[in-house]
Amino acid sequence: MRSCALIMLLSAVLSLAQAQGQGPVLYEADFEGQAEGTLPPGWASVAGSWVTASDETGVLQQSEAGFRGLAVAGSSWSDYDVAATIRLIAKAEPAAVGVVGYSAGSDCYRLSTYGDLLALWRESSGQVQALGAVPFVLPADQPHRFRLSLRNTPQGTQLSGKVWPADGAEPQAWTVEALDAGVPLRHGRPGLFTGYASAAFTDFVVTAASGEVLAAEPMGGGVRTGGRDWEFSGGTWQPPGDGQPLRQTALEDDRTFGTAAYALLGGWAGCTTRVLAKAARGGHNQGFGIATYWQDDGSCYQFGHLARSSLFLARRTPMGTLTLATVPFAVDDGAWYALKLRVESGPDGVLLQGKIWPAQAGEPAEWQIEAKDTLQPPLRSGEVAVWCLDDVCSFDDLSVQGN
Repeated sequence: MRSCALIMLLSAVLSLAQAQGQGPVLYEADFEGQAEGTLPPGWASVAGSWVTASDETGVLQQSEAGFRGLAVAGSSWSDYDVAATIRLIAKAEPAAVGVVGYSAGSDCYRLSTYGDLLALWRESSGQVQALGAVPFVLPADQPHRFRLSLRNTPQGTQLSGKVWPADGAEPQAWTVEALDAGVPLRHGRPGLFTGYASAAFTDFVVTAASGEVLAAEPMGGGVRTGGRDWEFSGGTWQPPGDGQPLRQTALEDDRTFGTAAYALLGGWAGCTTRVLAKAARGGHNQGFGIATYWQDDGSCYQFGHLARSSLFLARRTPMGTLTLATVPFAVDDGAWYALKLRVESGPDGVLLQGKIWPAQAGEPAEWQIEAKDTLQPPLRSGEVAVWCLDDVCSFDDLSVQGN
């Protein structure tokens, strides 16, 4: 097994289909209609070589032998716009509100106010740098639309931002622009931000460069797209509901705000993931499979085969991998297999159930491997991934469905 890690982050979009006797389809990808050698909208290759390829049909392929590969489906996208309507409620000085992009760990980009400025910011390891700024005063209690655009280029990451009254037309020109050309951020989650301010947020939308809507969160009633949870850090966030917007600070006291507060679009919880997978014939494949509840630090639950001879369920953490269960199972190179992983959280732990079968055969009625993770703290939600070890692998027809 090689030590080189490969991560691919892909976009997700909600399907309105409802399967018989199952939950809603949260995400589907068949990788058709995409130019070979390129990535679908919302994907980003962090290392290695994941591309769309032709293998009987369009597939997602880890195309370099000798890599440990991982492709994550969730909200850690690249090349997208994030927009939200923000109403400033109360503030200290210098107050800040805005939208966030490419958030991963302690790093992110922001389009936000700061006192009497509107700026594009980069946060890295606790340090904050203004990449570009213009004079701007955001009036209180007057909703404004914020839009941050992020594009990866050979020269760096291009940031563009604009703000306008929510009841007015969107201006064509960007208000502020900047290029991060040092060691730019290339992917991450979108979200919202306040600093020394309380605010209400509605109509959160993430759009790929192609125009595809990756996520839509009305937050005041309406149709959600993406089916994900929110993850909060700092402040006192009041989740949206009953026609109320997402708010930072308690309803009874608009001035109980702290220094910095973030709301980031998170992953899925209580879901079943299915995918078709195949290792190249005559290769050195050591395994392929599914991971779920993927976190920024690499924590996740993992299911698949190893060394062509066994199935396993495991919990991966920054400290290592804990194997939860194994059973014998042989796979053949060059053959397509269907894999299915169900994860459900309960009061006494997280139940994992997996099965694998030749793609041309019928799905087994029973789960072939099961385990319960009782390690504290449990993983409760996250993104979905496919992975492979030490060979060229192809994946097709990925779906994520609510339980």
